[in-house]
This record gives sequence, structure tokens and C-alpha cells, in this order.
Amino acid sequence: MLQKCIPFLLFLALIACNKAEKPIEEKPPINYEILRSWTIPTSHTPGGGYGMELLVSDSTTQDQAINLARYFHKKRKRDEFLIIQIFDSREAYDNRDNENYPEEKYFKHFLVDMTVNPNTDYDRVSWVAKGRDH
Repeated sequence: MLQKCIPFLLFLALIACNKAEKPIEEKPPINYEILRSWTIPTSHTPGGGYGMELLVSDSTTQDQAINLARYFHKKRKRDEFLIIQIFDSREAYDNRDNENYPEEKYFKHFLVDMTVNPNTDYDRVSWVAKGRDH
């Protein structure tokens, strides 16, 4: 009887090993400040989600900013919504709703826009900055 169970037990162990999640970096790849954060309540998704608008140094590179967004992506639960926006200028962030603020100045400092919607499998991280030299 035990010999018949061994293949089944090995199969279960293999499944358990494959479903084990990779450890998440405990420390973010760069320093940041949270400018605003909010929860995303949903009635049809048990995980809900969250959003954050972040401020990073104006010397942050494209790779660094995208890696910061991916850091939060890895930390989220599988069924959570996630919105991350990364800026490198508090002035640009403070003027995001100001129609009189120059668009070229705004998009020079609005670096990354990330949206994850588990209901539609929409999962995108985009570099949106324009006119930066680094």
C-alpha cells in the first residue's frame, strides 16, 4: 500500500515546490517618498488593491524607476489591483491637475505609470517621461 502512495506523494511535493513563491527583495532598489497612497476597494475582487504616487531623486534613471515599479509589482498579492505613478519633481506632481502647467515640463518629470488589473489581465509598466537626458 505504501509503495502505491509514494508516486502520489512525490507528485504532491512537486506541485507544492512549483507553487512556492520567490522571496521578495525586502529593500526597494532606490529611495523614494510616498506622495499619496490609497486603497482600491472592489466588490468583485477579494484582494482589492492599492495605488501610490511616488517621488524619486531627479537623478533617477529609467532602469531605476522601472525597477522600483516592478519591486511593488512583485510585492502585490496575485489578485490585487495596483496603480503606481513615479515622479522626480514635487513641483510637477503638485501641478498634475493644473491645466496651465506646461505639458512638456510635466512629462519631463512624470517618469513611470504602472497599472495592474487582475480581472482583465491588464498588466503594464510604461516609461512615460519625455525630454529627459538620463
